[in-house]
Amino acid sequence: MIRKKFFDIIICVHNSPRYVRHCLNSVLKSSSLDLFNVIIIDDFSDDVTKSLIQNFATNYPDTIQIITNNQNLGYVKTANVGI
Repeated sequence: MIRKKFFDIIICVHNSPRYVRHCLNSVLKSSSLDLFNVIIIDDFSDDVTKSLIQNFATNYPDTIQIITNNQNLGYVKTANVGI
């Protein structure tokens, strides 16, 4: 479970594991992990992408939370789920 911190970064994900990996690596290296949480909203991604984000969440359990949509909602609805 992630702890309350100063701010949350919401990342909407639908497939594209290469870009997701790059994005998460960049965010996690950008500042102190004590300052922010990362909330990943998985918009019904494929197994490769789900595995990737799960690995990140396992490696950063105090920082990353995953919320998974049961169907593809599209970017705007997925962003609203995160908010």
